[in-house]
Amino acid sequence: MKKNSALKALIRGGIGLLCCVSLAFPVGAEPAEGARVLDGGTLCTFGDSLTAMSGWPQDVATQLNMHLVNSGVGGNTTADALKRFDSDVAAKDPDIVLIAFGTNDFVRESAKGSRLSTDQFRENLETIAEKVQALGADPILMTCPYLRESVYVERYYQEDGGVLAVLDTYNEVIRQTASDLGIGLVDIRKACEDYEPSLFLRSDGVHLSDTGDQVYTEEITRYMTSVYRQDPDAPRVTQPTRPAALEGAVTQDLISFDPGDWTTANEGEMTFKQNEDGSLALSNTTGLWPDARYAPEGGLTVPVKGTRLEYDFSTAGAGTSIALYFNGSTPGLVDENESLVLTPYIEGVEREPVSGDILKNQDASGSILLSDLPIPAECIEDGAVWISGVQIYVAGAKNQPVTVRKLSVTTDGSYVAPTTQTEADATTPSASVAPEGDRQLTPILCLIAGAVLAAGLIVVVAVFLYRRNRRRNGASVSSDDPPSSPDQP
Repeated sequence: MKKNSALKALIRGGIGLLCCVSLAFPVGAEPAEGARVLDGGTLCTFGDSLTAMSGWPQDVATQLNMHLVNSGVGGNTTADALKRFDSDVAAKDPDIVLIAFGTNDFVRESAKGSRLSTDQFRENLETIAEKVQALGADPILMTCPYLRESVYVERYYQEDGGVLAVLDTYNEVIRQTASDLGIGLVDIRKACEDYEPSLFLRSDGVHLSDTGDQVYTEEITRYMTSVYRQDPDAPRVTQPTRPAALEGAVTQDLISFDPGDWTTANEGEMTFKQNEDGSLALSNTTGLWPDARYAPEGGLTVPVKGTRLEYDFSTAGAGTSIALYFNGSTPGLVDENESLVLTPYIEGVEREPVSGDILKNQDASGSILLSDLPIPAECIEDGAVWISGVQIYVAGAKNQPVTVRKLSVTTDGSYVAPTTQTEADATTPSASVAPEGDRQLTPILCLIAGAVLAAGLIVVVAVFLYRRNRRRNGASVSSDDPPSSPDQP
C-alpha cells in the first residue's frame, strides 16, 4: 500500500507539472485561416467616458500592434454617437471598431424611464454596426460593466428590479444584437463579476479603476487574438510621442482661432465664430455648461522654467473655465493627473463661489509663469511639459460669447535640451537592462525553470518514500535480513 502511495505521489506530481506547463503555454482558440491581420491596422474605440477616460484603448492597441483612434466622449448615448459617427469614426478609416455604449442610455433621470428605451438602443446599435460594416471595417460590441447602485436615484429603478437589473436588460440587448447581426462581442459584464466593485471601479462608482482597466485590456485582447491573426514579423506601430521642446525665445499659440478646428461633446451645443479682429467667440446654444475642445496635431512641448502662459479674454452673459491637458491627454481622452484647470490662477476676475468659474461680464488679461502652476510632476520630463489639449467651458446663458484674443506661451530662451545618447549608445543594451526580446522571454523562462525545479523535487520525494517503504517492508520479503535499526536514516 505504501509503495502505491509513493507511486501515487509521483503521479500527482507529474500531473502538477503538466498543469504548470499548460498554464505557461495556454492553448486558446486559433484565428480562422484568412482572418484579418491586426498588425499595422487602425483600431477605433467608439464609446462614452468609460472609453474616453480610461487607459485600456491605448493598452489594447499597443498589445495588438495597431494604430489607435480613441473616439470616446463622456456622457454620450448611442443617439449622440450616431450624430458624430461620420467625423469620429468614418473619417478615421478604421479596420476594427469597438462599440461600447449603454451606461448613459439606460440612465433614468425621472420616473418616466431611461434616456433611451431598449428598442431605441437596439435600433441605434444596429445602425452603428451596419455603418461600420459599410466602411469595410469589423464592428465588435461590448457589454457594460456593473456600477455602484447608490450613485443613481434608486427609486426610479425599483419597480424593474433595481439599477443593475435595468442595466443588465441593456446588456442583454447588446448580446442579442451581436448574435442577430453575427458580429463580435466582448462580454465585459460577465468578466467583471469576479471582482468587487470597490476594486473594479474608481471611488465615483462608475468609471474604471486600474484593475478595471486591466480587465478590459485582457478581455479585449483575448478575444481579438482568438479571432484575428498577428504577424510576428510586422514592424512595430509607433504611438504618438511628445514633440521636441521649444528652444530659443519664441511665442507660440496654444489654440487655433479657426472655428473649424474646435469640437464639442455633442453636435450643435456650441457655436464658434472668428471675429473681424481675429479673436475667437465661443457660445453655447443650450443655456447649460458645454465645453469647447481643441487638440492640436502632436501638441506642443514647452520648458517649464522661464515660460509664461499669456491670456486675454472676456466673458459676456456666460461664465467660463479653462483647462490644459498634458502628456497626450485631450479633453476627450484623459488619464488621471494629466490635466490642470487654469481658472483659479487667473487674477483680477470675479469667480462663482462653488464651481470657481469666472463669472459673466469679466475681462482677463495677463500672464502666469508655468513654474508657478501646480503641473503634475509626472507630466514634466527633462524640465519641459507636453501640452496636448485645451478645453474652454461656456456656462450659463445661451448665445452669450466668451471671446478669446490670446492664449499662448512665450519662452525666455534659457532652456537647453538635455544631451541625448549617441546612436551607438542608444542601440547597445545596458549591462543592467535586458534587450527587449530577452525581457519578453524572461517570464516564460522563469516558468520553465520553476516547473523543472518542481519536477526534480517531486522525484526526490517520491524516491525517498519508495526507499523508506521498501526498508520498512523488508522483513516480509526475506526472513534472513536483519531488522532495520530505528536510528537508520
